[in-house]
Amino acid sequence: MDYSRFQEAKNYKGILQIGQCVYSGLYGGRYGVIFKIHGKQDPDSIEHMLGGVVSMGGSAEYDIVFTNGNQSRRLPECILRGVQWRISDEIVSEDEIQRLLVHSHNEAELKVLAENKKREEHEEMMEKIKEENPHLTQLGASKRDPATRNLKKELKIAFPGVKFSVRADYNSINVDIVEGVVETKEVEMIAKKYQTGSFNGMIDLYEYDDNPWSDVFGGRKYVFVQNRVKQTV
Repeated sequence: MDYSRFQEAKNYKGILQIGQCVYSGLYGGRYGVIFKIHGKQDPDSIEHMLGGVVSMGGSAEYDIVFTNGNQSRRLPECILRGVQWRISDEIVSEDEIQRLLVHSHNEAELKVLAENKKREEHEEMMEKIKEENPHLTQLGASKRDPATRNLKKELKIAFPGVKFSVRADYNSINVDIVEGVVETKEVEMIAKKYQTGSFNGMIDLYEYDDNPWSDVFGGRKYVFVQNRVKQTV
């Protein structure tokens, strides 16, 4: 599909057809084709406010299949004719629509297989770390998340003679090295196992990791390690 042939959807006033090519600027950009239209189209009723951030009006909904295998079902007319979309006058054949739908179906099946495999590997890893760490308390074995208790126990075993302060709140675990000689990075290698994910500044959202350790032994969104030992000159 030729991007230059697409025009801003908010300025497109024509009646859309099955097989018509569209482009979404979301998720890095995707080309697609309308394969089903629900309801009666009413482009003249659509209004864009706040520079197009808010759109309202229209009465139709569209099913779209994308060339990457994804689909959007029952997309409202005011969204399709909004600032994140572009529309081309190009109409593809019914054969091309069916080809894209078959591709989408195959991609969906592959995704399910991949997710099932990932889940099985995750469960196998959980069973393995349970067997290898019988001294730690598992989630569900106590009323409270045992992350802090488990971390204290691990640090005591790994660094005998070093004194730690381990405190937790709803979102975080704070580990302070208060006495003894130990590298902060060595402590972090153990403590960070209890962190459940990380903040993605690109999308302004916290993302949870596929972390079997915290799924078994508890965890928090953030884990911080500070060396509070006074340095002597």
